[in-house]
Amino acid sequence: MPSGYYDVRDFASAGSDWEIVKNPSVTQLYNATKFSGRNKNKLGIGIFNAVAAPMDAKIHNRVTGKDSTIRTSGLTNYNILVFDQALKGRSFITLTNTNVIRNGAGRDANVTALDVAFYNKANTYAFNGTARYSKIWSSSPYDGYKFGKVSGNWRFFVLGNVESKRYDPNDLGILTAPNELTYRVKGSYNQFKPTDNFIQYSYSLENRLSYLYEPYGYSRYDITATGFWIFKNFWDVSVKTQLSPASNHDYFELRTDGRYLKYPLNYIADFSGSTDSRKKLYVRFSGVFARAPKFDNSYYGGGLGFRFRFSNKFTLDLQMDGHKENNNLGYAFARETNGEPIVGFRDVKERINVLSGIYNFTPRLNLTLRARHYWNEVKYLSFHNVTT
Repeated sequence: MPSGYYDVRDFASAGSDWEIVKNPSVTQLYNATKFSGRNKNKLGIGIFNAVAAPMDAKIHNRVTGKDSTIRTSGLTNYNILVFDQALKGRSFITLTNTNVIRNGAGRDANVTALDVAFYNKANTYAFNGTARYSKIWSSSPYDGYKFGKVSGNWRFFVLGNVESKRYDPNDLGILTAPNELTYRVKGSYNQFKPTDNFIQYSYSLENRLSYLYEPYGYSRYDITATGFWIFKNFWDVSVKTQLSPASNHDYFELRTDGRYLKYPLNYIADFSGSTDSRKKLYVRFSGVFARAPKFDNSYYGGGLGFRFRFSNKFTLDLQMDGHKENNNLGYAFARETNGEPIVGFRDVKERINVLSGIYNFTPRLNLTLRARHYWNEVKYLSFHNVTT
C-alpha cells in the first residue's frame, strides 16, 4: 500500500470542499528478482530486489472545480540480503539486511539483523542470540536497536528482549509497539514417546515481566500455564490459562508519550483443538473467556473451521470466528481541548468468516481463491478523563 494512502483519505474527509477521484490502495510493481542457494561450505546466500512504481492520488475541489494530484508513493527500491552459515549439528549464524530507498524526499530505511544458535553435541542445550539495528533517513532521521538472548534445553528457557524506542523495521516488516524490555522464564515437560492414551503431550509454565524501555517504567507481569495433548486417534487439544495478578500499565493505548492506561487484575482461559488432519474432512475448534472483575469486563468467543479435501488437487476451507467483550476500556479516539486523551467503556462485537479454495495443477503450481467477511460493532457506554 502507498505510504501516503491514508494521508489523502484523511485530508479529503477533514473538509467538505474536497473529494477523492482516485487513490490507489495497491502499489504497482515494475519487477522483482530473487537468487538463493547454498555452496559446498554450507553458506547459504539469498538476494531479493524489487522496484515499485511511483503512485499518485487525484482529488477534486467542489468549489473551484479543479483537480489536484498528490504523490502517495515515490519510485521505490526494496532489497533483502541474507547470509546463513550452517555449523555443526543444528548450530548456525545468519546475517540479514533489508534496505528501502525512495526517490526524492521520501524516507529511506536500513535494518540489519544477526541471529546465532549454538547447540551442544547431544542437542540438549542451546544458546540463541538475536540483535537488530535500524537506521531511518528522512526529514527527522533516527536509529534504534533490538537485542535478545535465550539459553536452555527442551525443558526450560530464559529470555531477555530489548526494543529501543527508535527501533523501526516497518519498511520491510511490521512492529506496531517497540520501546519494550521483556524478561521471560519458562519451564516445560514434554513427552515425545507414545503412551497408552497419547501420541504426545506437554505441560509448561511461563513467567513474563515487561517494562517500558524509555522512559523506564513497569508495564505488566503475567503467569501462563499451558497443556497440549495429541490423542491416539490423532485429534489434538490445547488448553491455556493466564493470570495477571498485578495491574498492567499499557503505554500504547492512549497514543500519548509518557501516559499509560492502568488495567486491574485479570485472567484468561482458552482452548483449541482439531481432528485428524489426514482425513478428507478436517475440523478445527476454539474457545476463549477472559475476565477483569474490577471493571466488570468480560471477553468470550470461539471459532469453528472446516476443511474438505475433494481430491489431491482441490480443497475447500471455511473458518468462522466470533468474539464479544463487555465493558472494554480503551482510547476513545478523542481528546480534550488541551490535548489530553479521553477513554471510554464500550461493548465490542466481532465476526470473521473466511472461505478459501485451492486447486493444485502440479506439485509446484496452484491457484488459491479467498473470500473474507468482517463485521465489527462498537457501542460506547461512557467517557472518562485520564488522571495523571
